[in-house]
Amino acid sequence: CLLRPSDTHKLSRMNNEDLFSLSFSMSIEFLRSIVDSIHVGIYEDLENSATPLTFKPSKHALESLVSKMSSVQRFIPQQRTPNIIKAKLYLEEFFLLFLQNWIGTKNAFPVWLEALLGKLNTSKEALLSTPEEIAALTPYSYSRMSALFKQYVGEPLSQYLNRLKMNYGADLLANSSKSILDIALDCGYESLSSFNHRFTAYFGCSPSEYRKQQRTVPIPPQKKRSGKKGEKTKKITAEPL
Repeated sequence: CLLRPSDTHKLSRMNNEDLFSLSFSMSIEFLRSIVDSIHVGIYEDLENSATPLTFKPSKHALESLVSKMSSVQRFIPQQRTPNIIKAKLYLEEFFLLFLQNWIGTKNAFPVWLEALLGKLNTSKEALLSTPEEIAALTPYSYSRMSALFKQYVGEPLSQYLNRLKMNYGADLLANSSKSILDIALDCGYESLSSFNHRFTAYFGCSPSEYRKQQRTVPIPPQKKRSGKKGEKTKKITAEPL
């Protein structure tokens, strides 16, 4: 694992197996020089990550690092500078292995967030829940959950919910015969004016205009008027003059 200055950790032995720990210290400047040479911003992502920076290297990679680092720890004055250079190269090599693994997994959502997104996208009740009710679906307080949500998803929870509500309302406008007021209520808005304002700001047109453009539900044809059952129609003919 990569331990940042603010991290706390402990070592524990599992299944009574022998515990082997190998620790290396890297200066912030050295670490930043590595990541900035790859892509600017990675260092800040590592520093601000809410999850521990861990990965499991292969047995071969781990044994190789131990062997290489052990070879440069022997104190021989004449070899001090070359050994420092070798140690930096070995640490950089190992850190790049970590970085490849971390970049491949950093976009994965934690289990609780996957479950929350699933409910918000499939359950109307969850979509219309209060902030406190949404927080109750997670292991966190609302403030903590909101911060983690924005970090992982890339937008605030309120903005994400508004987008879902707008898309839900747009679908009802295009594919149902419900009134716009009923659709506004279905989307969790207490007034038609509030729904109209949000919808227009999001789609660039009013709900009624959107319905005219996107409607797929045909208007039922009006029945033709006919005479009463059994009533005969009279045929009028013109007689020649």
